[in-house]
Amino acid sequence: RCDGLQDLIQQVESGKVASIRARYGPSDGRRGTADPSWPKYKNIVSKRERLYRILSDGFAGYKQRFLALFTVPQIPKKRKRAKDELDSPEDHFRSFRKIVEAAPWCESDLQIERRKEKYVGSQR
Repeated sequence: RCDGLQDLIQQVESGKVASIRARYGPSDGRRGTADPSWPKYKNIVSKRERLYRILSDGFAGYKQRFLALFTVPQIPKKRKRAKDELDSPEDHFRSFRKIVEAAPWCESDLQIERRKEKYVGSQR
């Protein structure tokens, strides 16, 4: 269980995610060698690994820029309510599930865009 993007990054960096994969996942990537409870952990582990890969590859490991991009901007409210005062002033991040699921589409769209003629250097 994690409480936001920062906690998720910490889980991967501390080795918790890798230890779960090593304990329950398939050995050497072979089919049928996983622990019977692996389906319970498979999506959780792979999404955390994919999100960390986005951080390390797309942002060169620069956490502050990564977290700033996925922080939901807080809109000031006109009136204060008692409930608003109870909310923590901490940053609210976008759902990591949505980030992970959108990443392959973004990468594929970028590849298509990079191949367009207007981005290819002139060859004289």
